[in-house]
Amino acid sequence: NVSGLEKLTGCFVETSNGLPCVRIRPKEIAAFPAKSTTGLQKPIILAWEYVTSYSPELAQEPVISGLDVISPTWFNLTESSGLVSNRVSPSYAGEAHRRGMKIWALVSNSFNGQMTKEFLKNEKARKLFIAQLLAFSKLYGLDGFNFDFERVDVADRDAFTQLLREAAPYLKEAGLVVSVDVHKPANTNMSKSHDRKALGSVVDYVMVMAYDQHWSSCPTAGSVADLPWTKHAVHLTLQEGVPAEKLLLGIPFYMRRWQCTPLAGGKEKVKGATLTMEQSDELIRKHKLTPVWLDDKKQDYYEFKENGQIIKVWVENAKSLAERAALIKEFNLAGAACWRKGHEQPYAWKALTEQLLGNSGK
Repeated sequence: NVSGLEKLTGCFVETSNGLPCVRIRPKEIAAFPAKSTTGLQKPIILAWEYVTSYSPELAQEPVISGLDVISPTWFNLTESSGLVSNRVSPSYAGEAHRRGMKIWALVSNSFNGQMTKEFLKNEKARKLFIAQLLAFSKLYGLDGFNFDFERVDVADRDAFTQLLREAAPYLKEAGLVVSVDVHKPANTNMSKSHDRKALGSVVDYVMVMAYDQHWSSCPTAGSVADLPWTKHAVHLTLQEGVPAEKLLLGIPFYMRRWQCTPLAGGKEKVKGATLTMEQSDELIRKHKLTPVWLDDKKQDYYEFKENGQIIKVWVENAKSLAERAALIKEFNLAGAACWRKGHEQPYAWKALTEQLLGNSGK
C-alpha cells in the first residue's frame, strides 16, 4: 500500500502492459512539514471539518478567532486488511498551521461494523493501520489523530480499546495527540460499544458526542441536545471514569427542522431534516417569527405552518451555545468539540470564546 506515500518511500505505482506495478525511483530527500509549535489554549476549542472528497480552500475563508484545533475527516479505514483512504489537502494543512491551528486529523472505521470486526482481530492489519497513520502524520505535519469508530459491535468493544492501546504509544512517541469520540452513556448497544473509562486511560482526550438526543429518524420531534440532557451526558461520562481534564464536550452547530403532520388522537407523524444556523435564521426572517425561550431546555423554539404541516425547530444559536460553554466551565472540562464547521454563524464563535476564553478571544 504505497499510494499517497510516494514522497516518503520513493515507490510509485505505474501501469505496464495494462497492469499496475511498483517502480522504485531514487528518492529525493523530502522536506516534511513541521507540526504546529503554537501552544494549546485551555479550554480547547475544536471543530470538525467535514470532508467527503476535497477539502475547502481554507486560505479563502475568514480567520476564526478562538478556534485552535481543526479536525478534518481525512482518513477512513476502508478494508479489513487495514488499508486507510487518504483525502488530505497539503495546502489546507499548511494554511491551518499558518493560522496557528493544530490539526488532529479524524480517522474513522467508515461506520462499517462487520469490516471493523474483521480488522480488529487481525494483528497484521492493525500494524499496517498504525504504520500508515504514522507515515501520513510525517508527510503532512499533522499534530494528532481523532479516532471516530462508530457502529462497532458490542462484542468488539474490548478489541477497539486494544487497538488504541497498541496505537497510542507509537503516536505519542511521534509527538502526536491521541483523541477518541465516544457516545453518551446509555443502555443501548451503540453506547455500550465504547468502554469510555478504558479509552480515557489510554488517550489524551475524549470527545463525548452529546448531540442527536432526537435523531433524524426519531419518532418524536425534539431538540438535538437540550441542556438538561447534555448535562446528564457529561455527568454520566465523568461518573464512568473519564477525567474532566481529558473530556471535551461535543457541541452541535446544527438543529433539525421537524415536519409534523397531525394524526388522530392528538398524535403526529414527524420527519426531521438537518438545519444549519444560517438556514434557521433565514426561516425566522422569512416567516417573521419571534422565537420563544424555553427556560427548562435553555433553547429558543419556534414553529409555523407550511403546506398543512406544523414546522417545529428547537434552536441552536448564541444563547444556547453560551449555556453549553458555561457547562464546560462548571465541570472544569478540557474544552469544546463542535460538529461541524460550516453549519455555524459567526455569532457561534463569539458566544463560545466570550464564555470560555474571555472577551479577547484567542
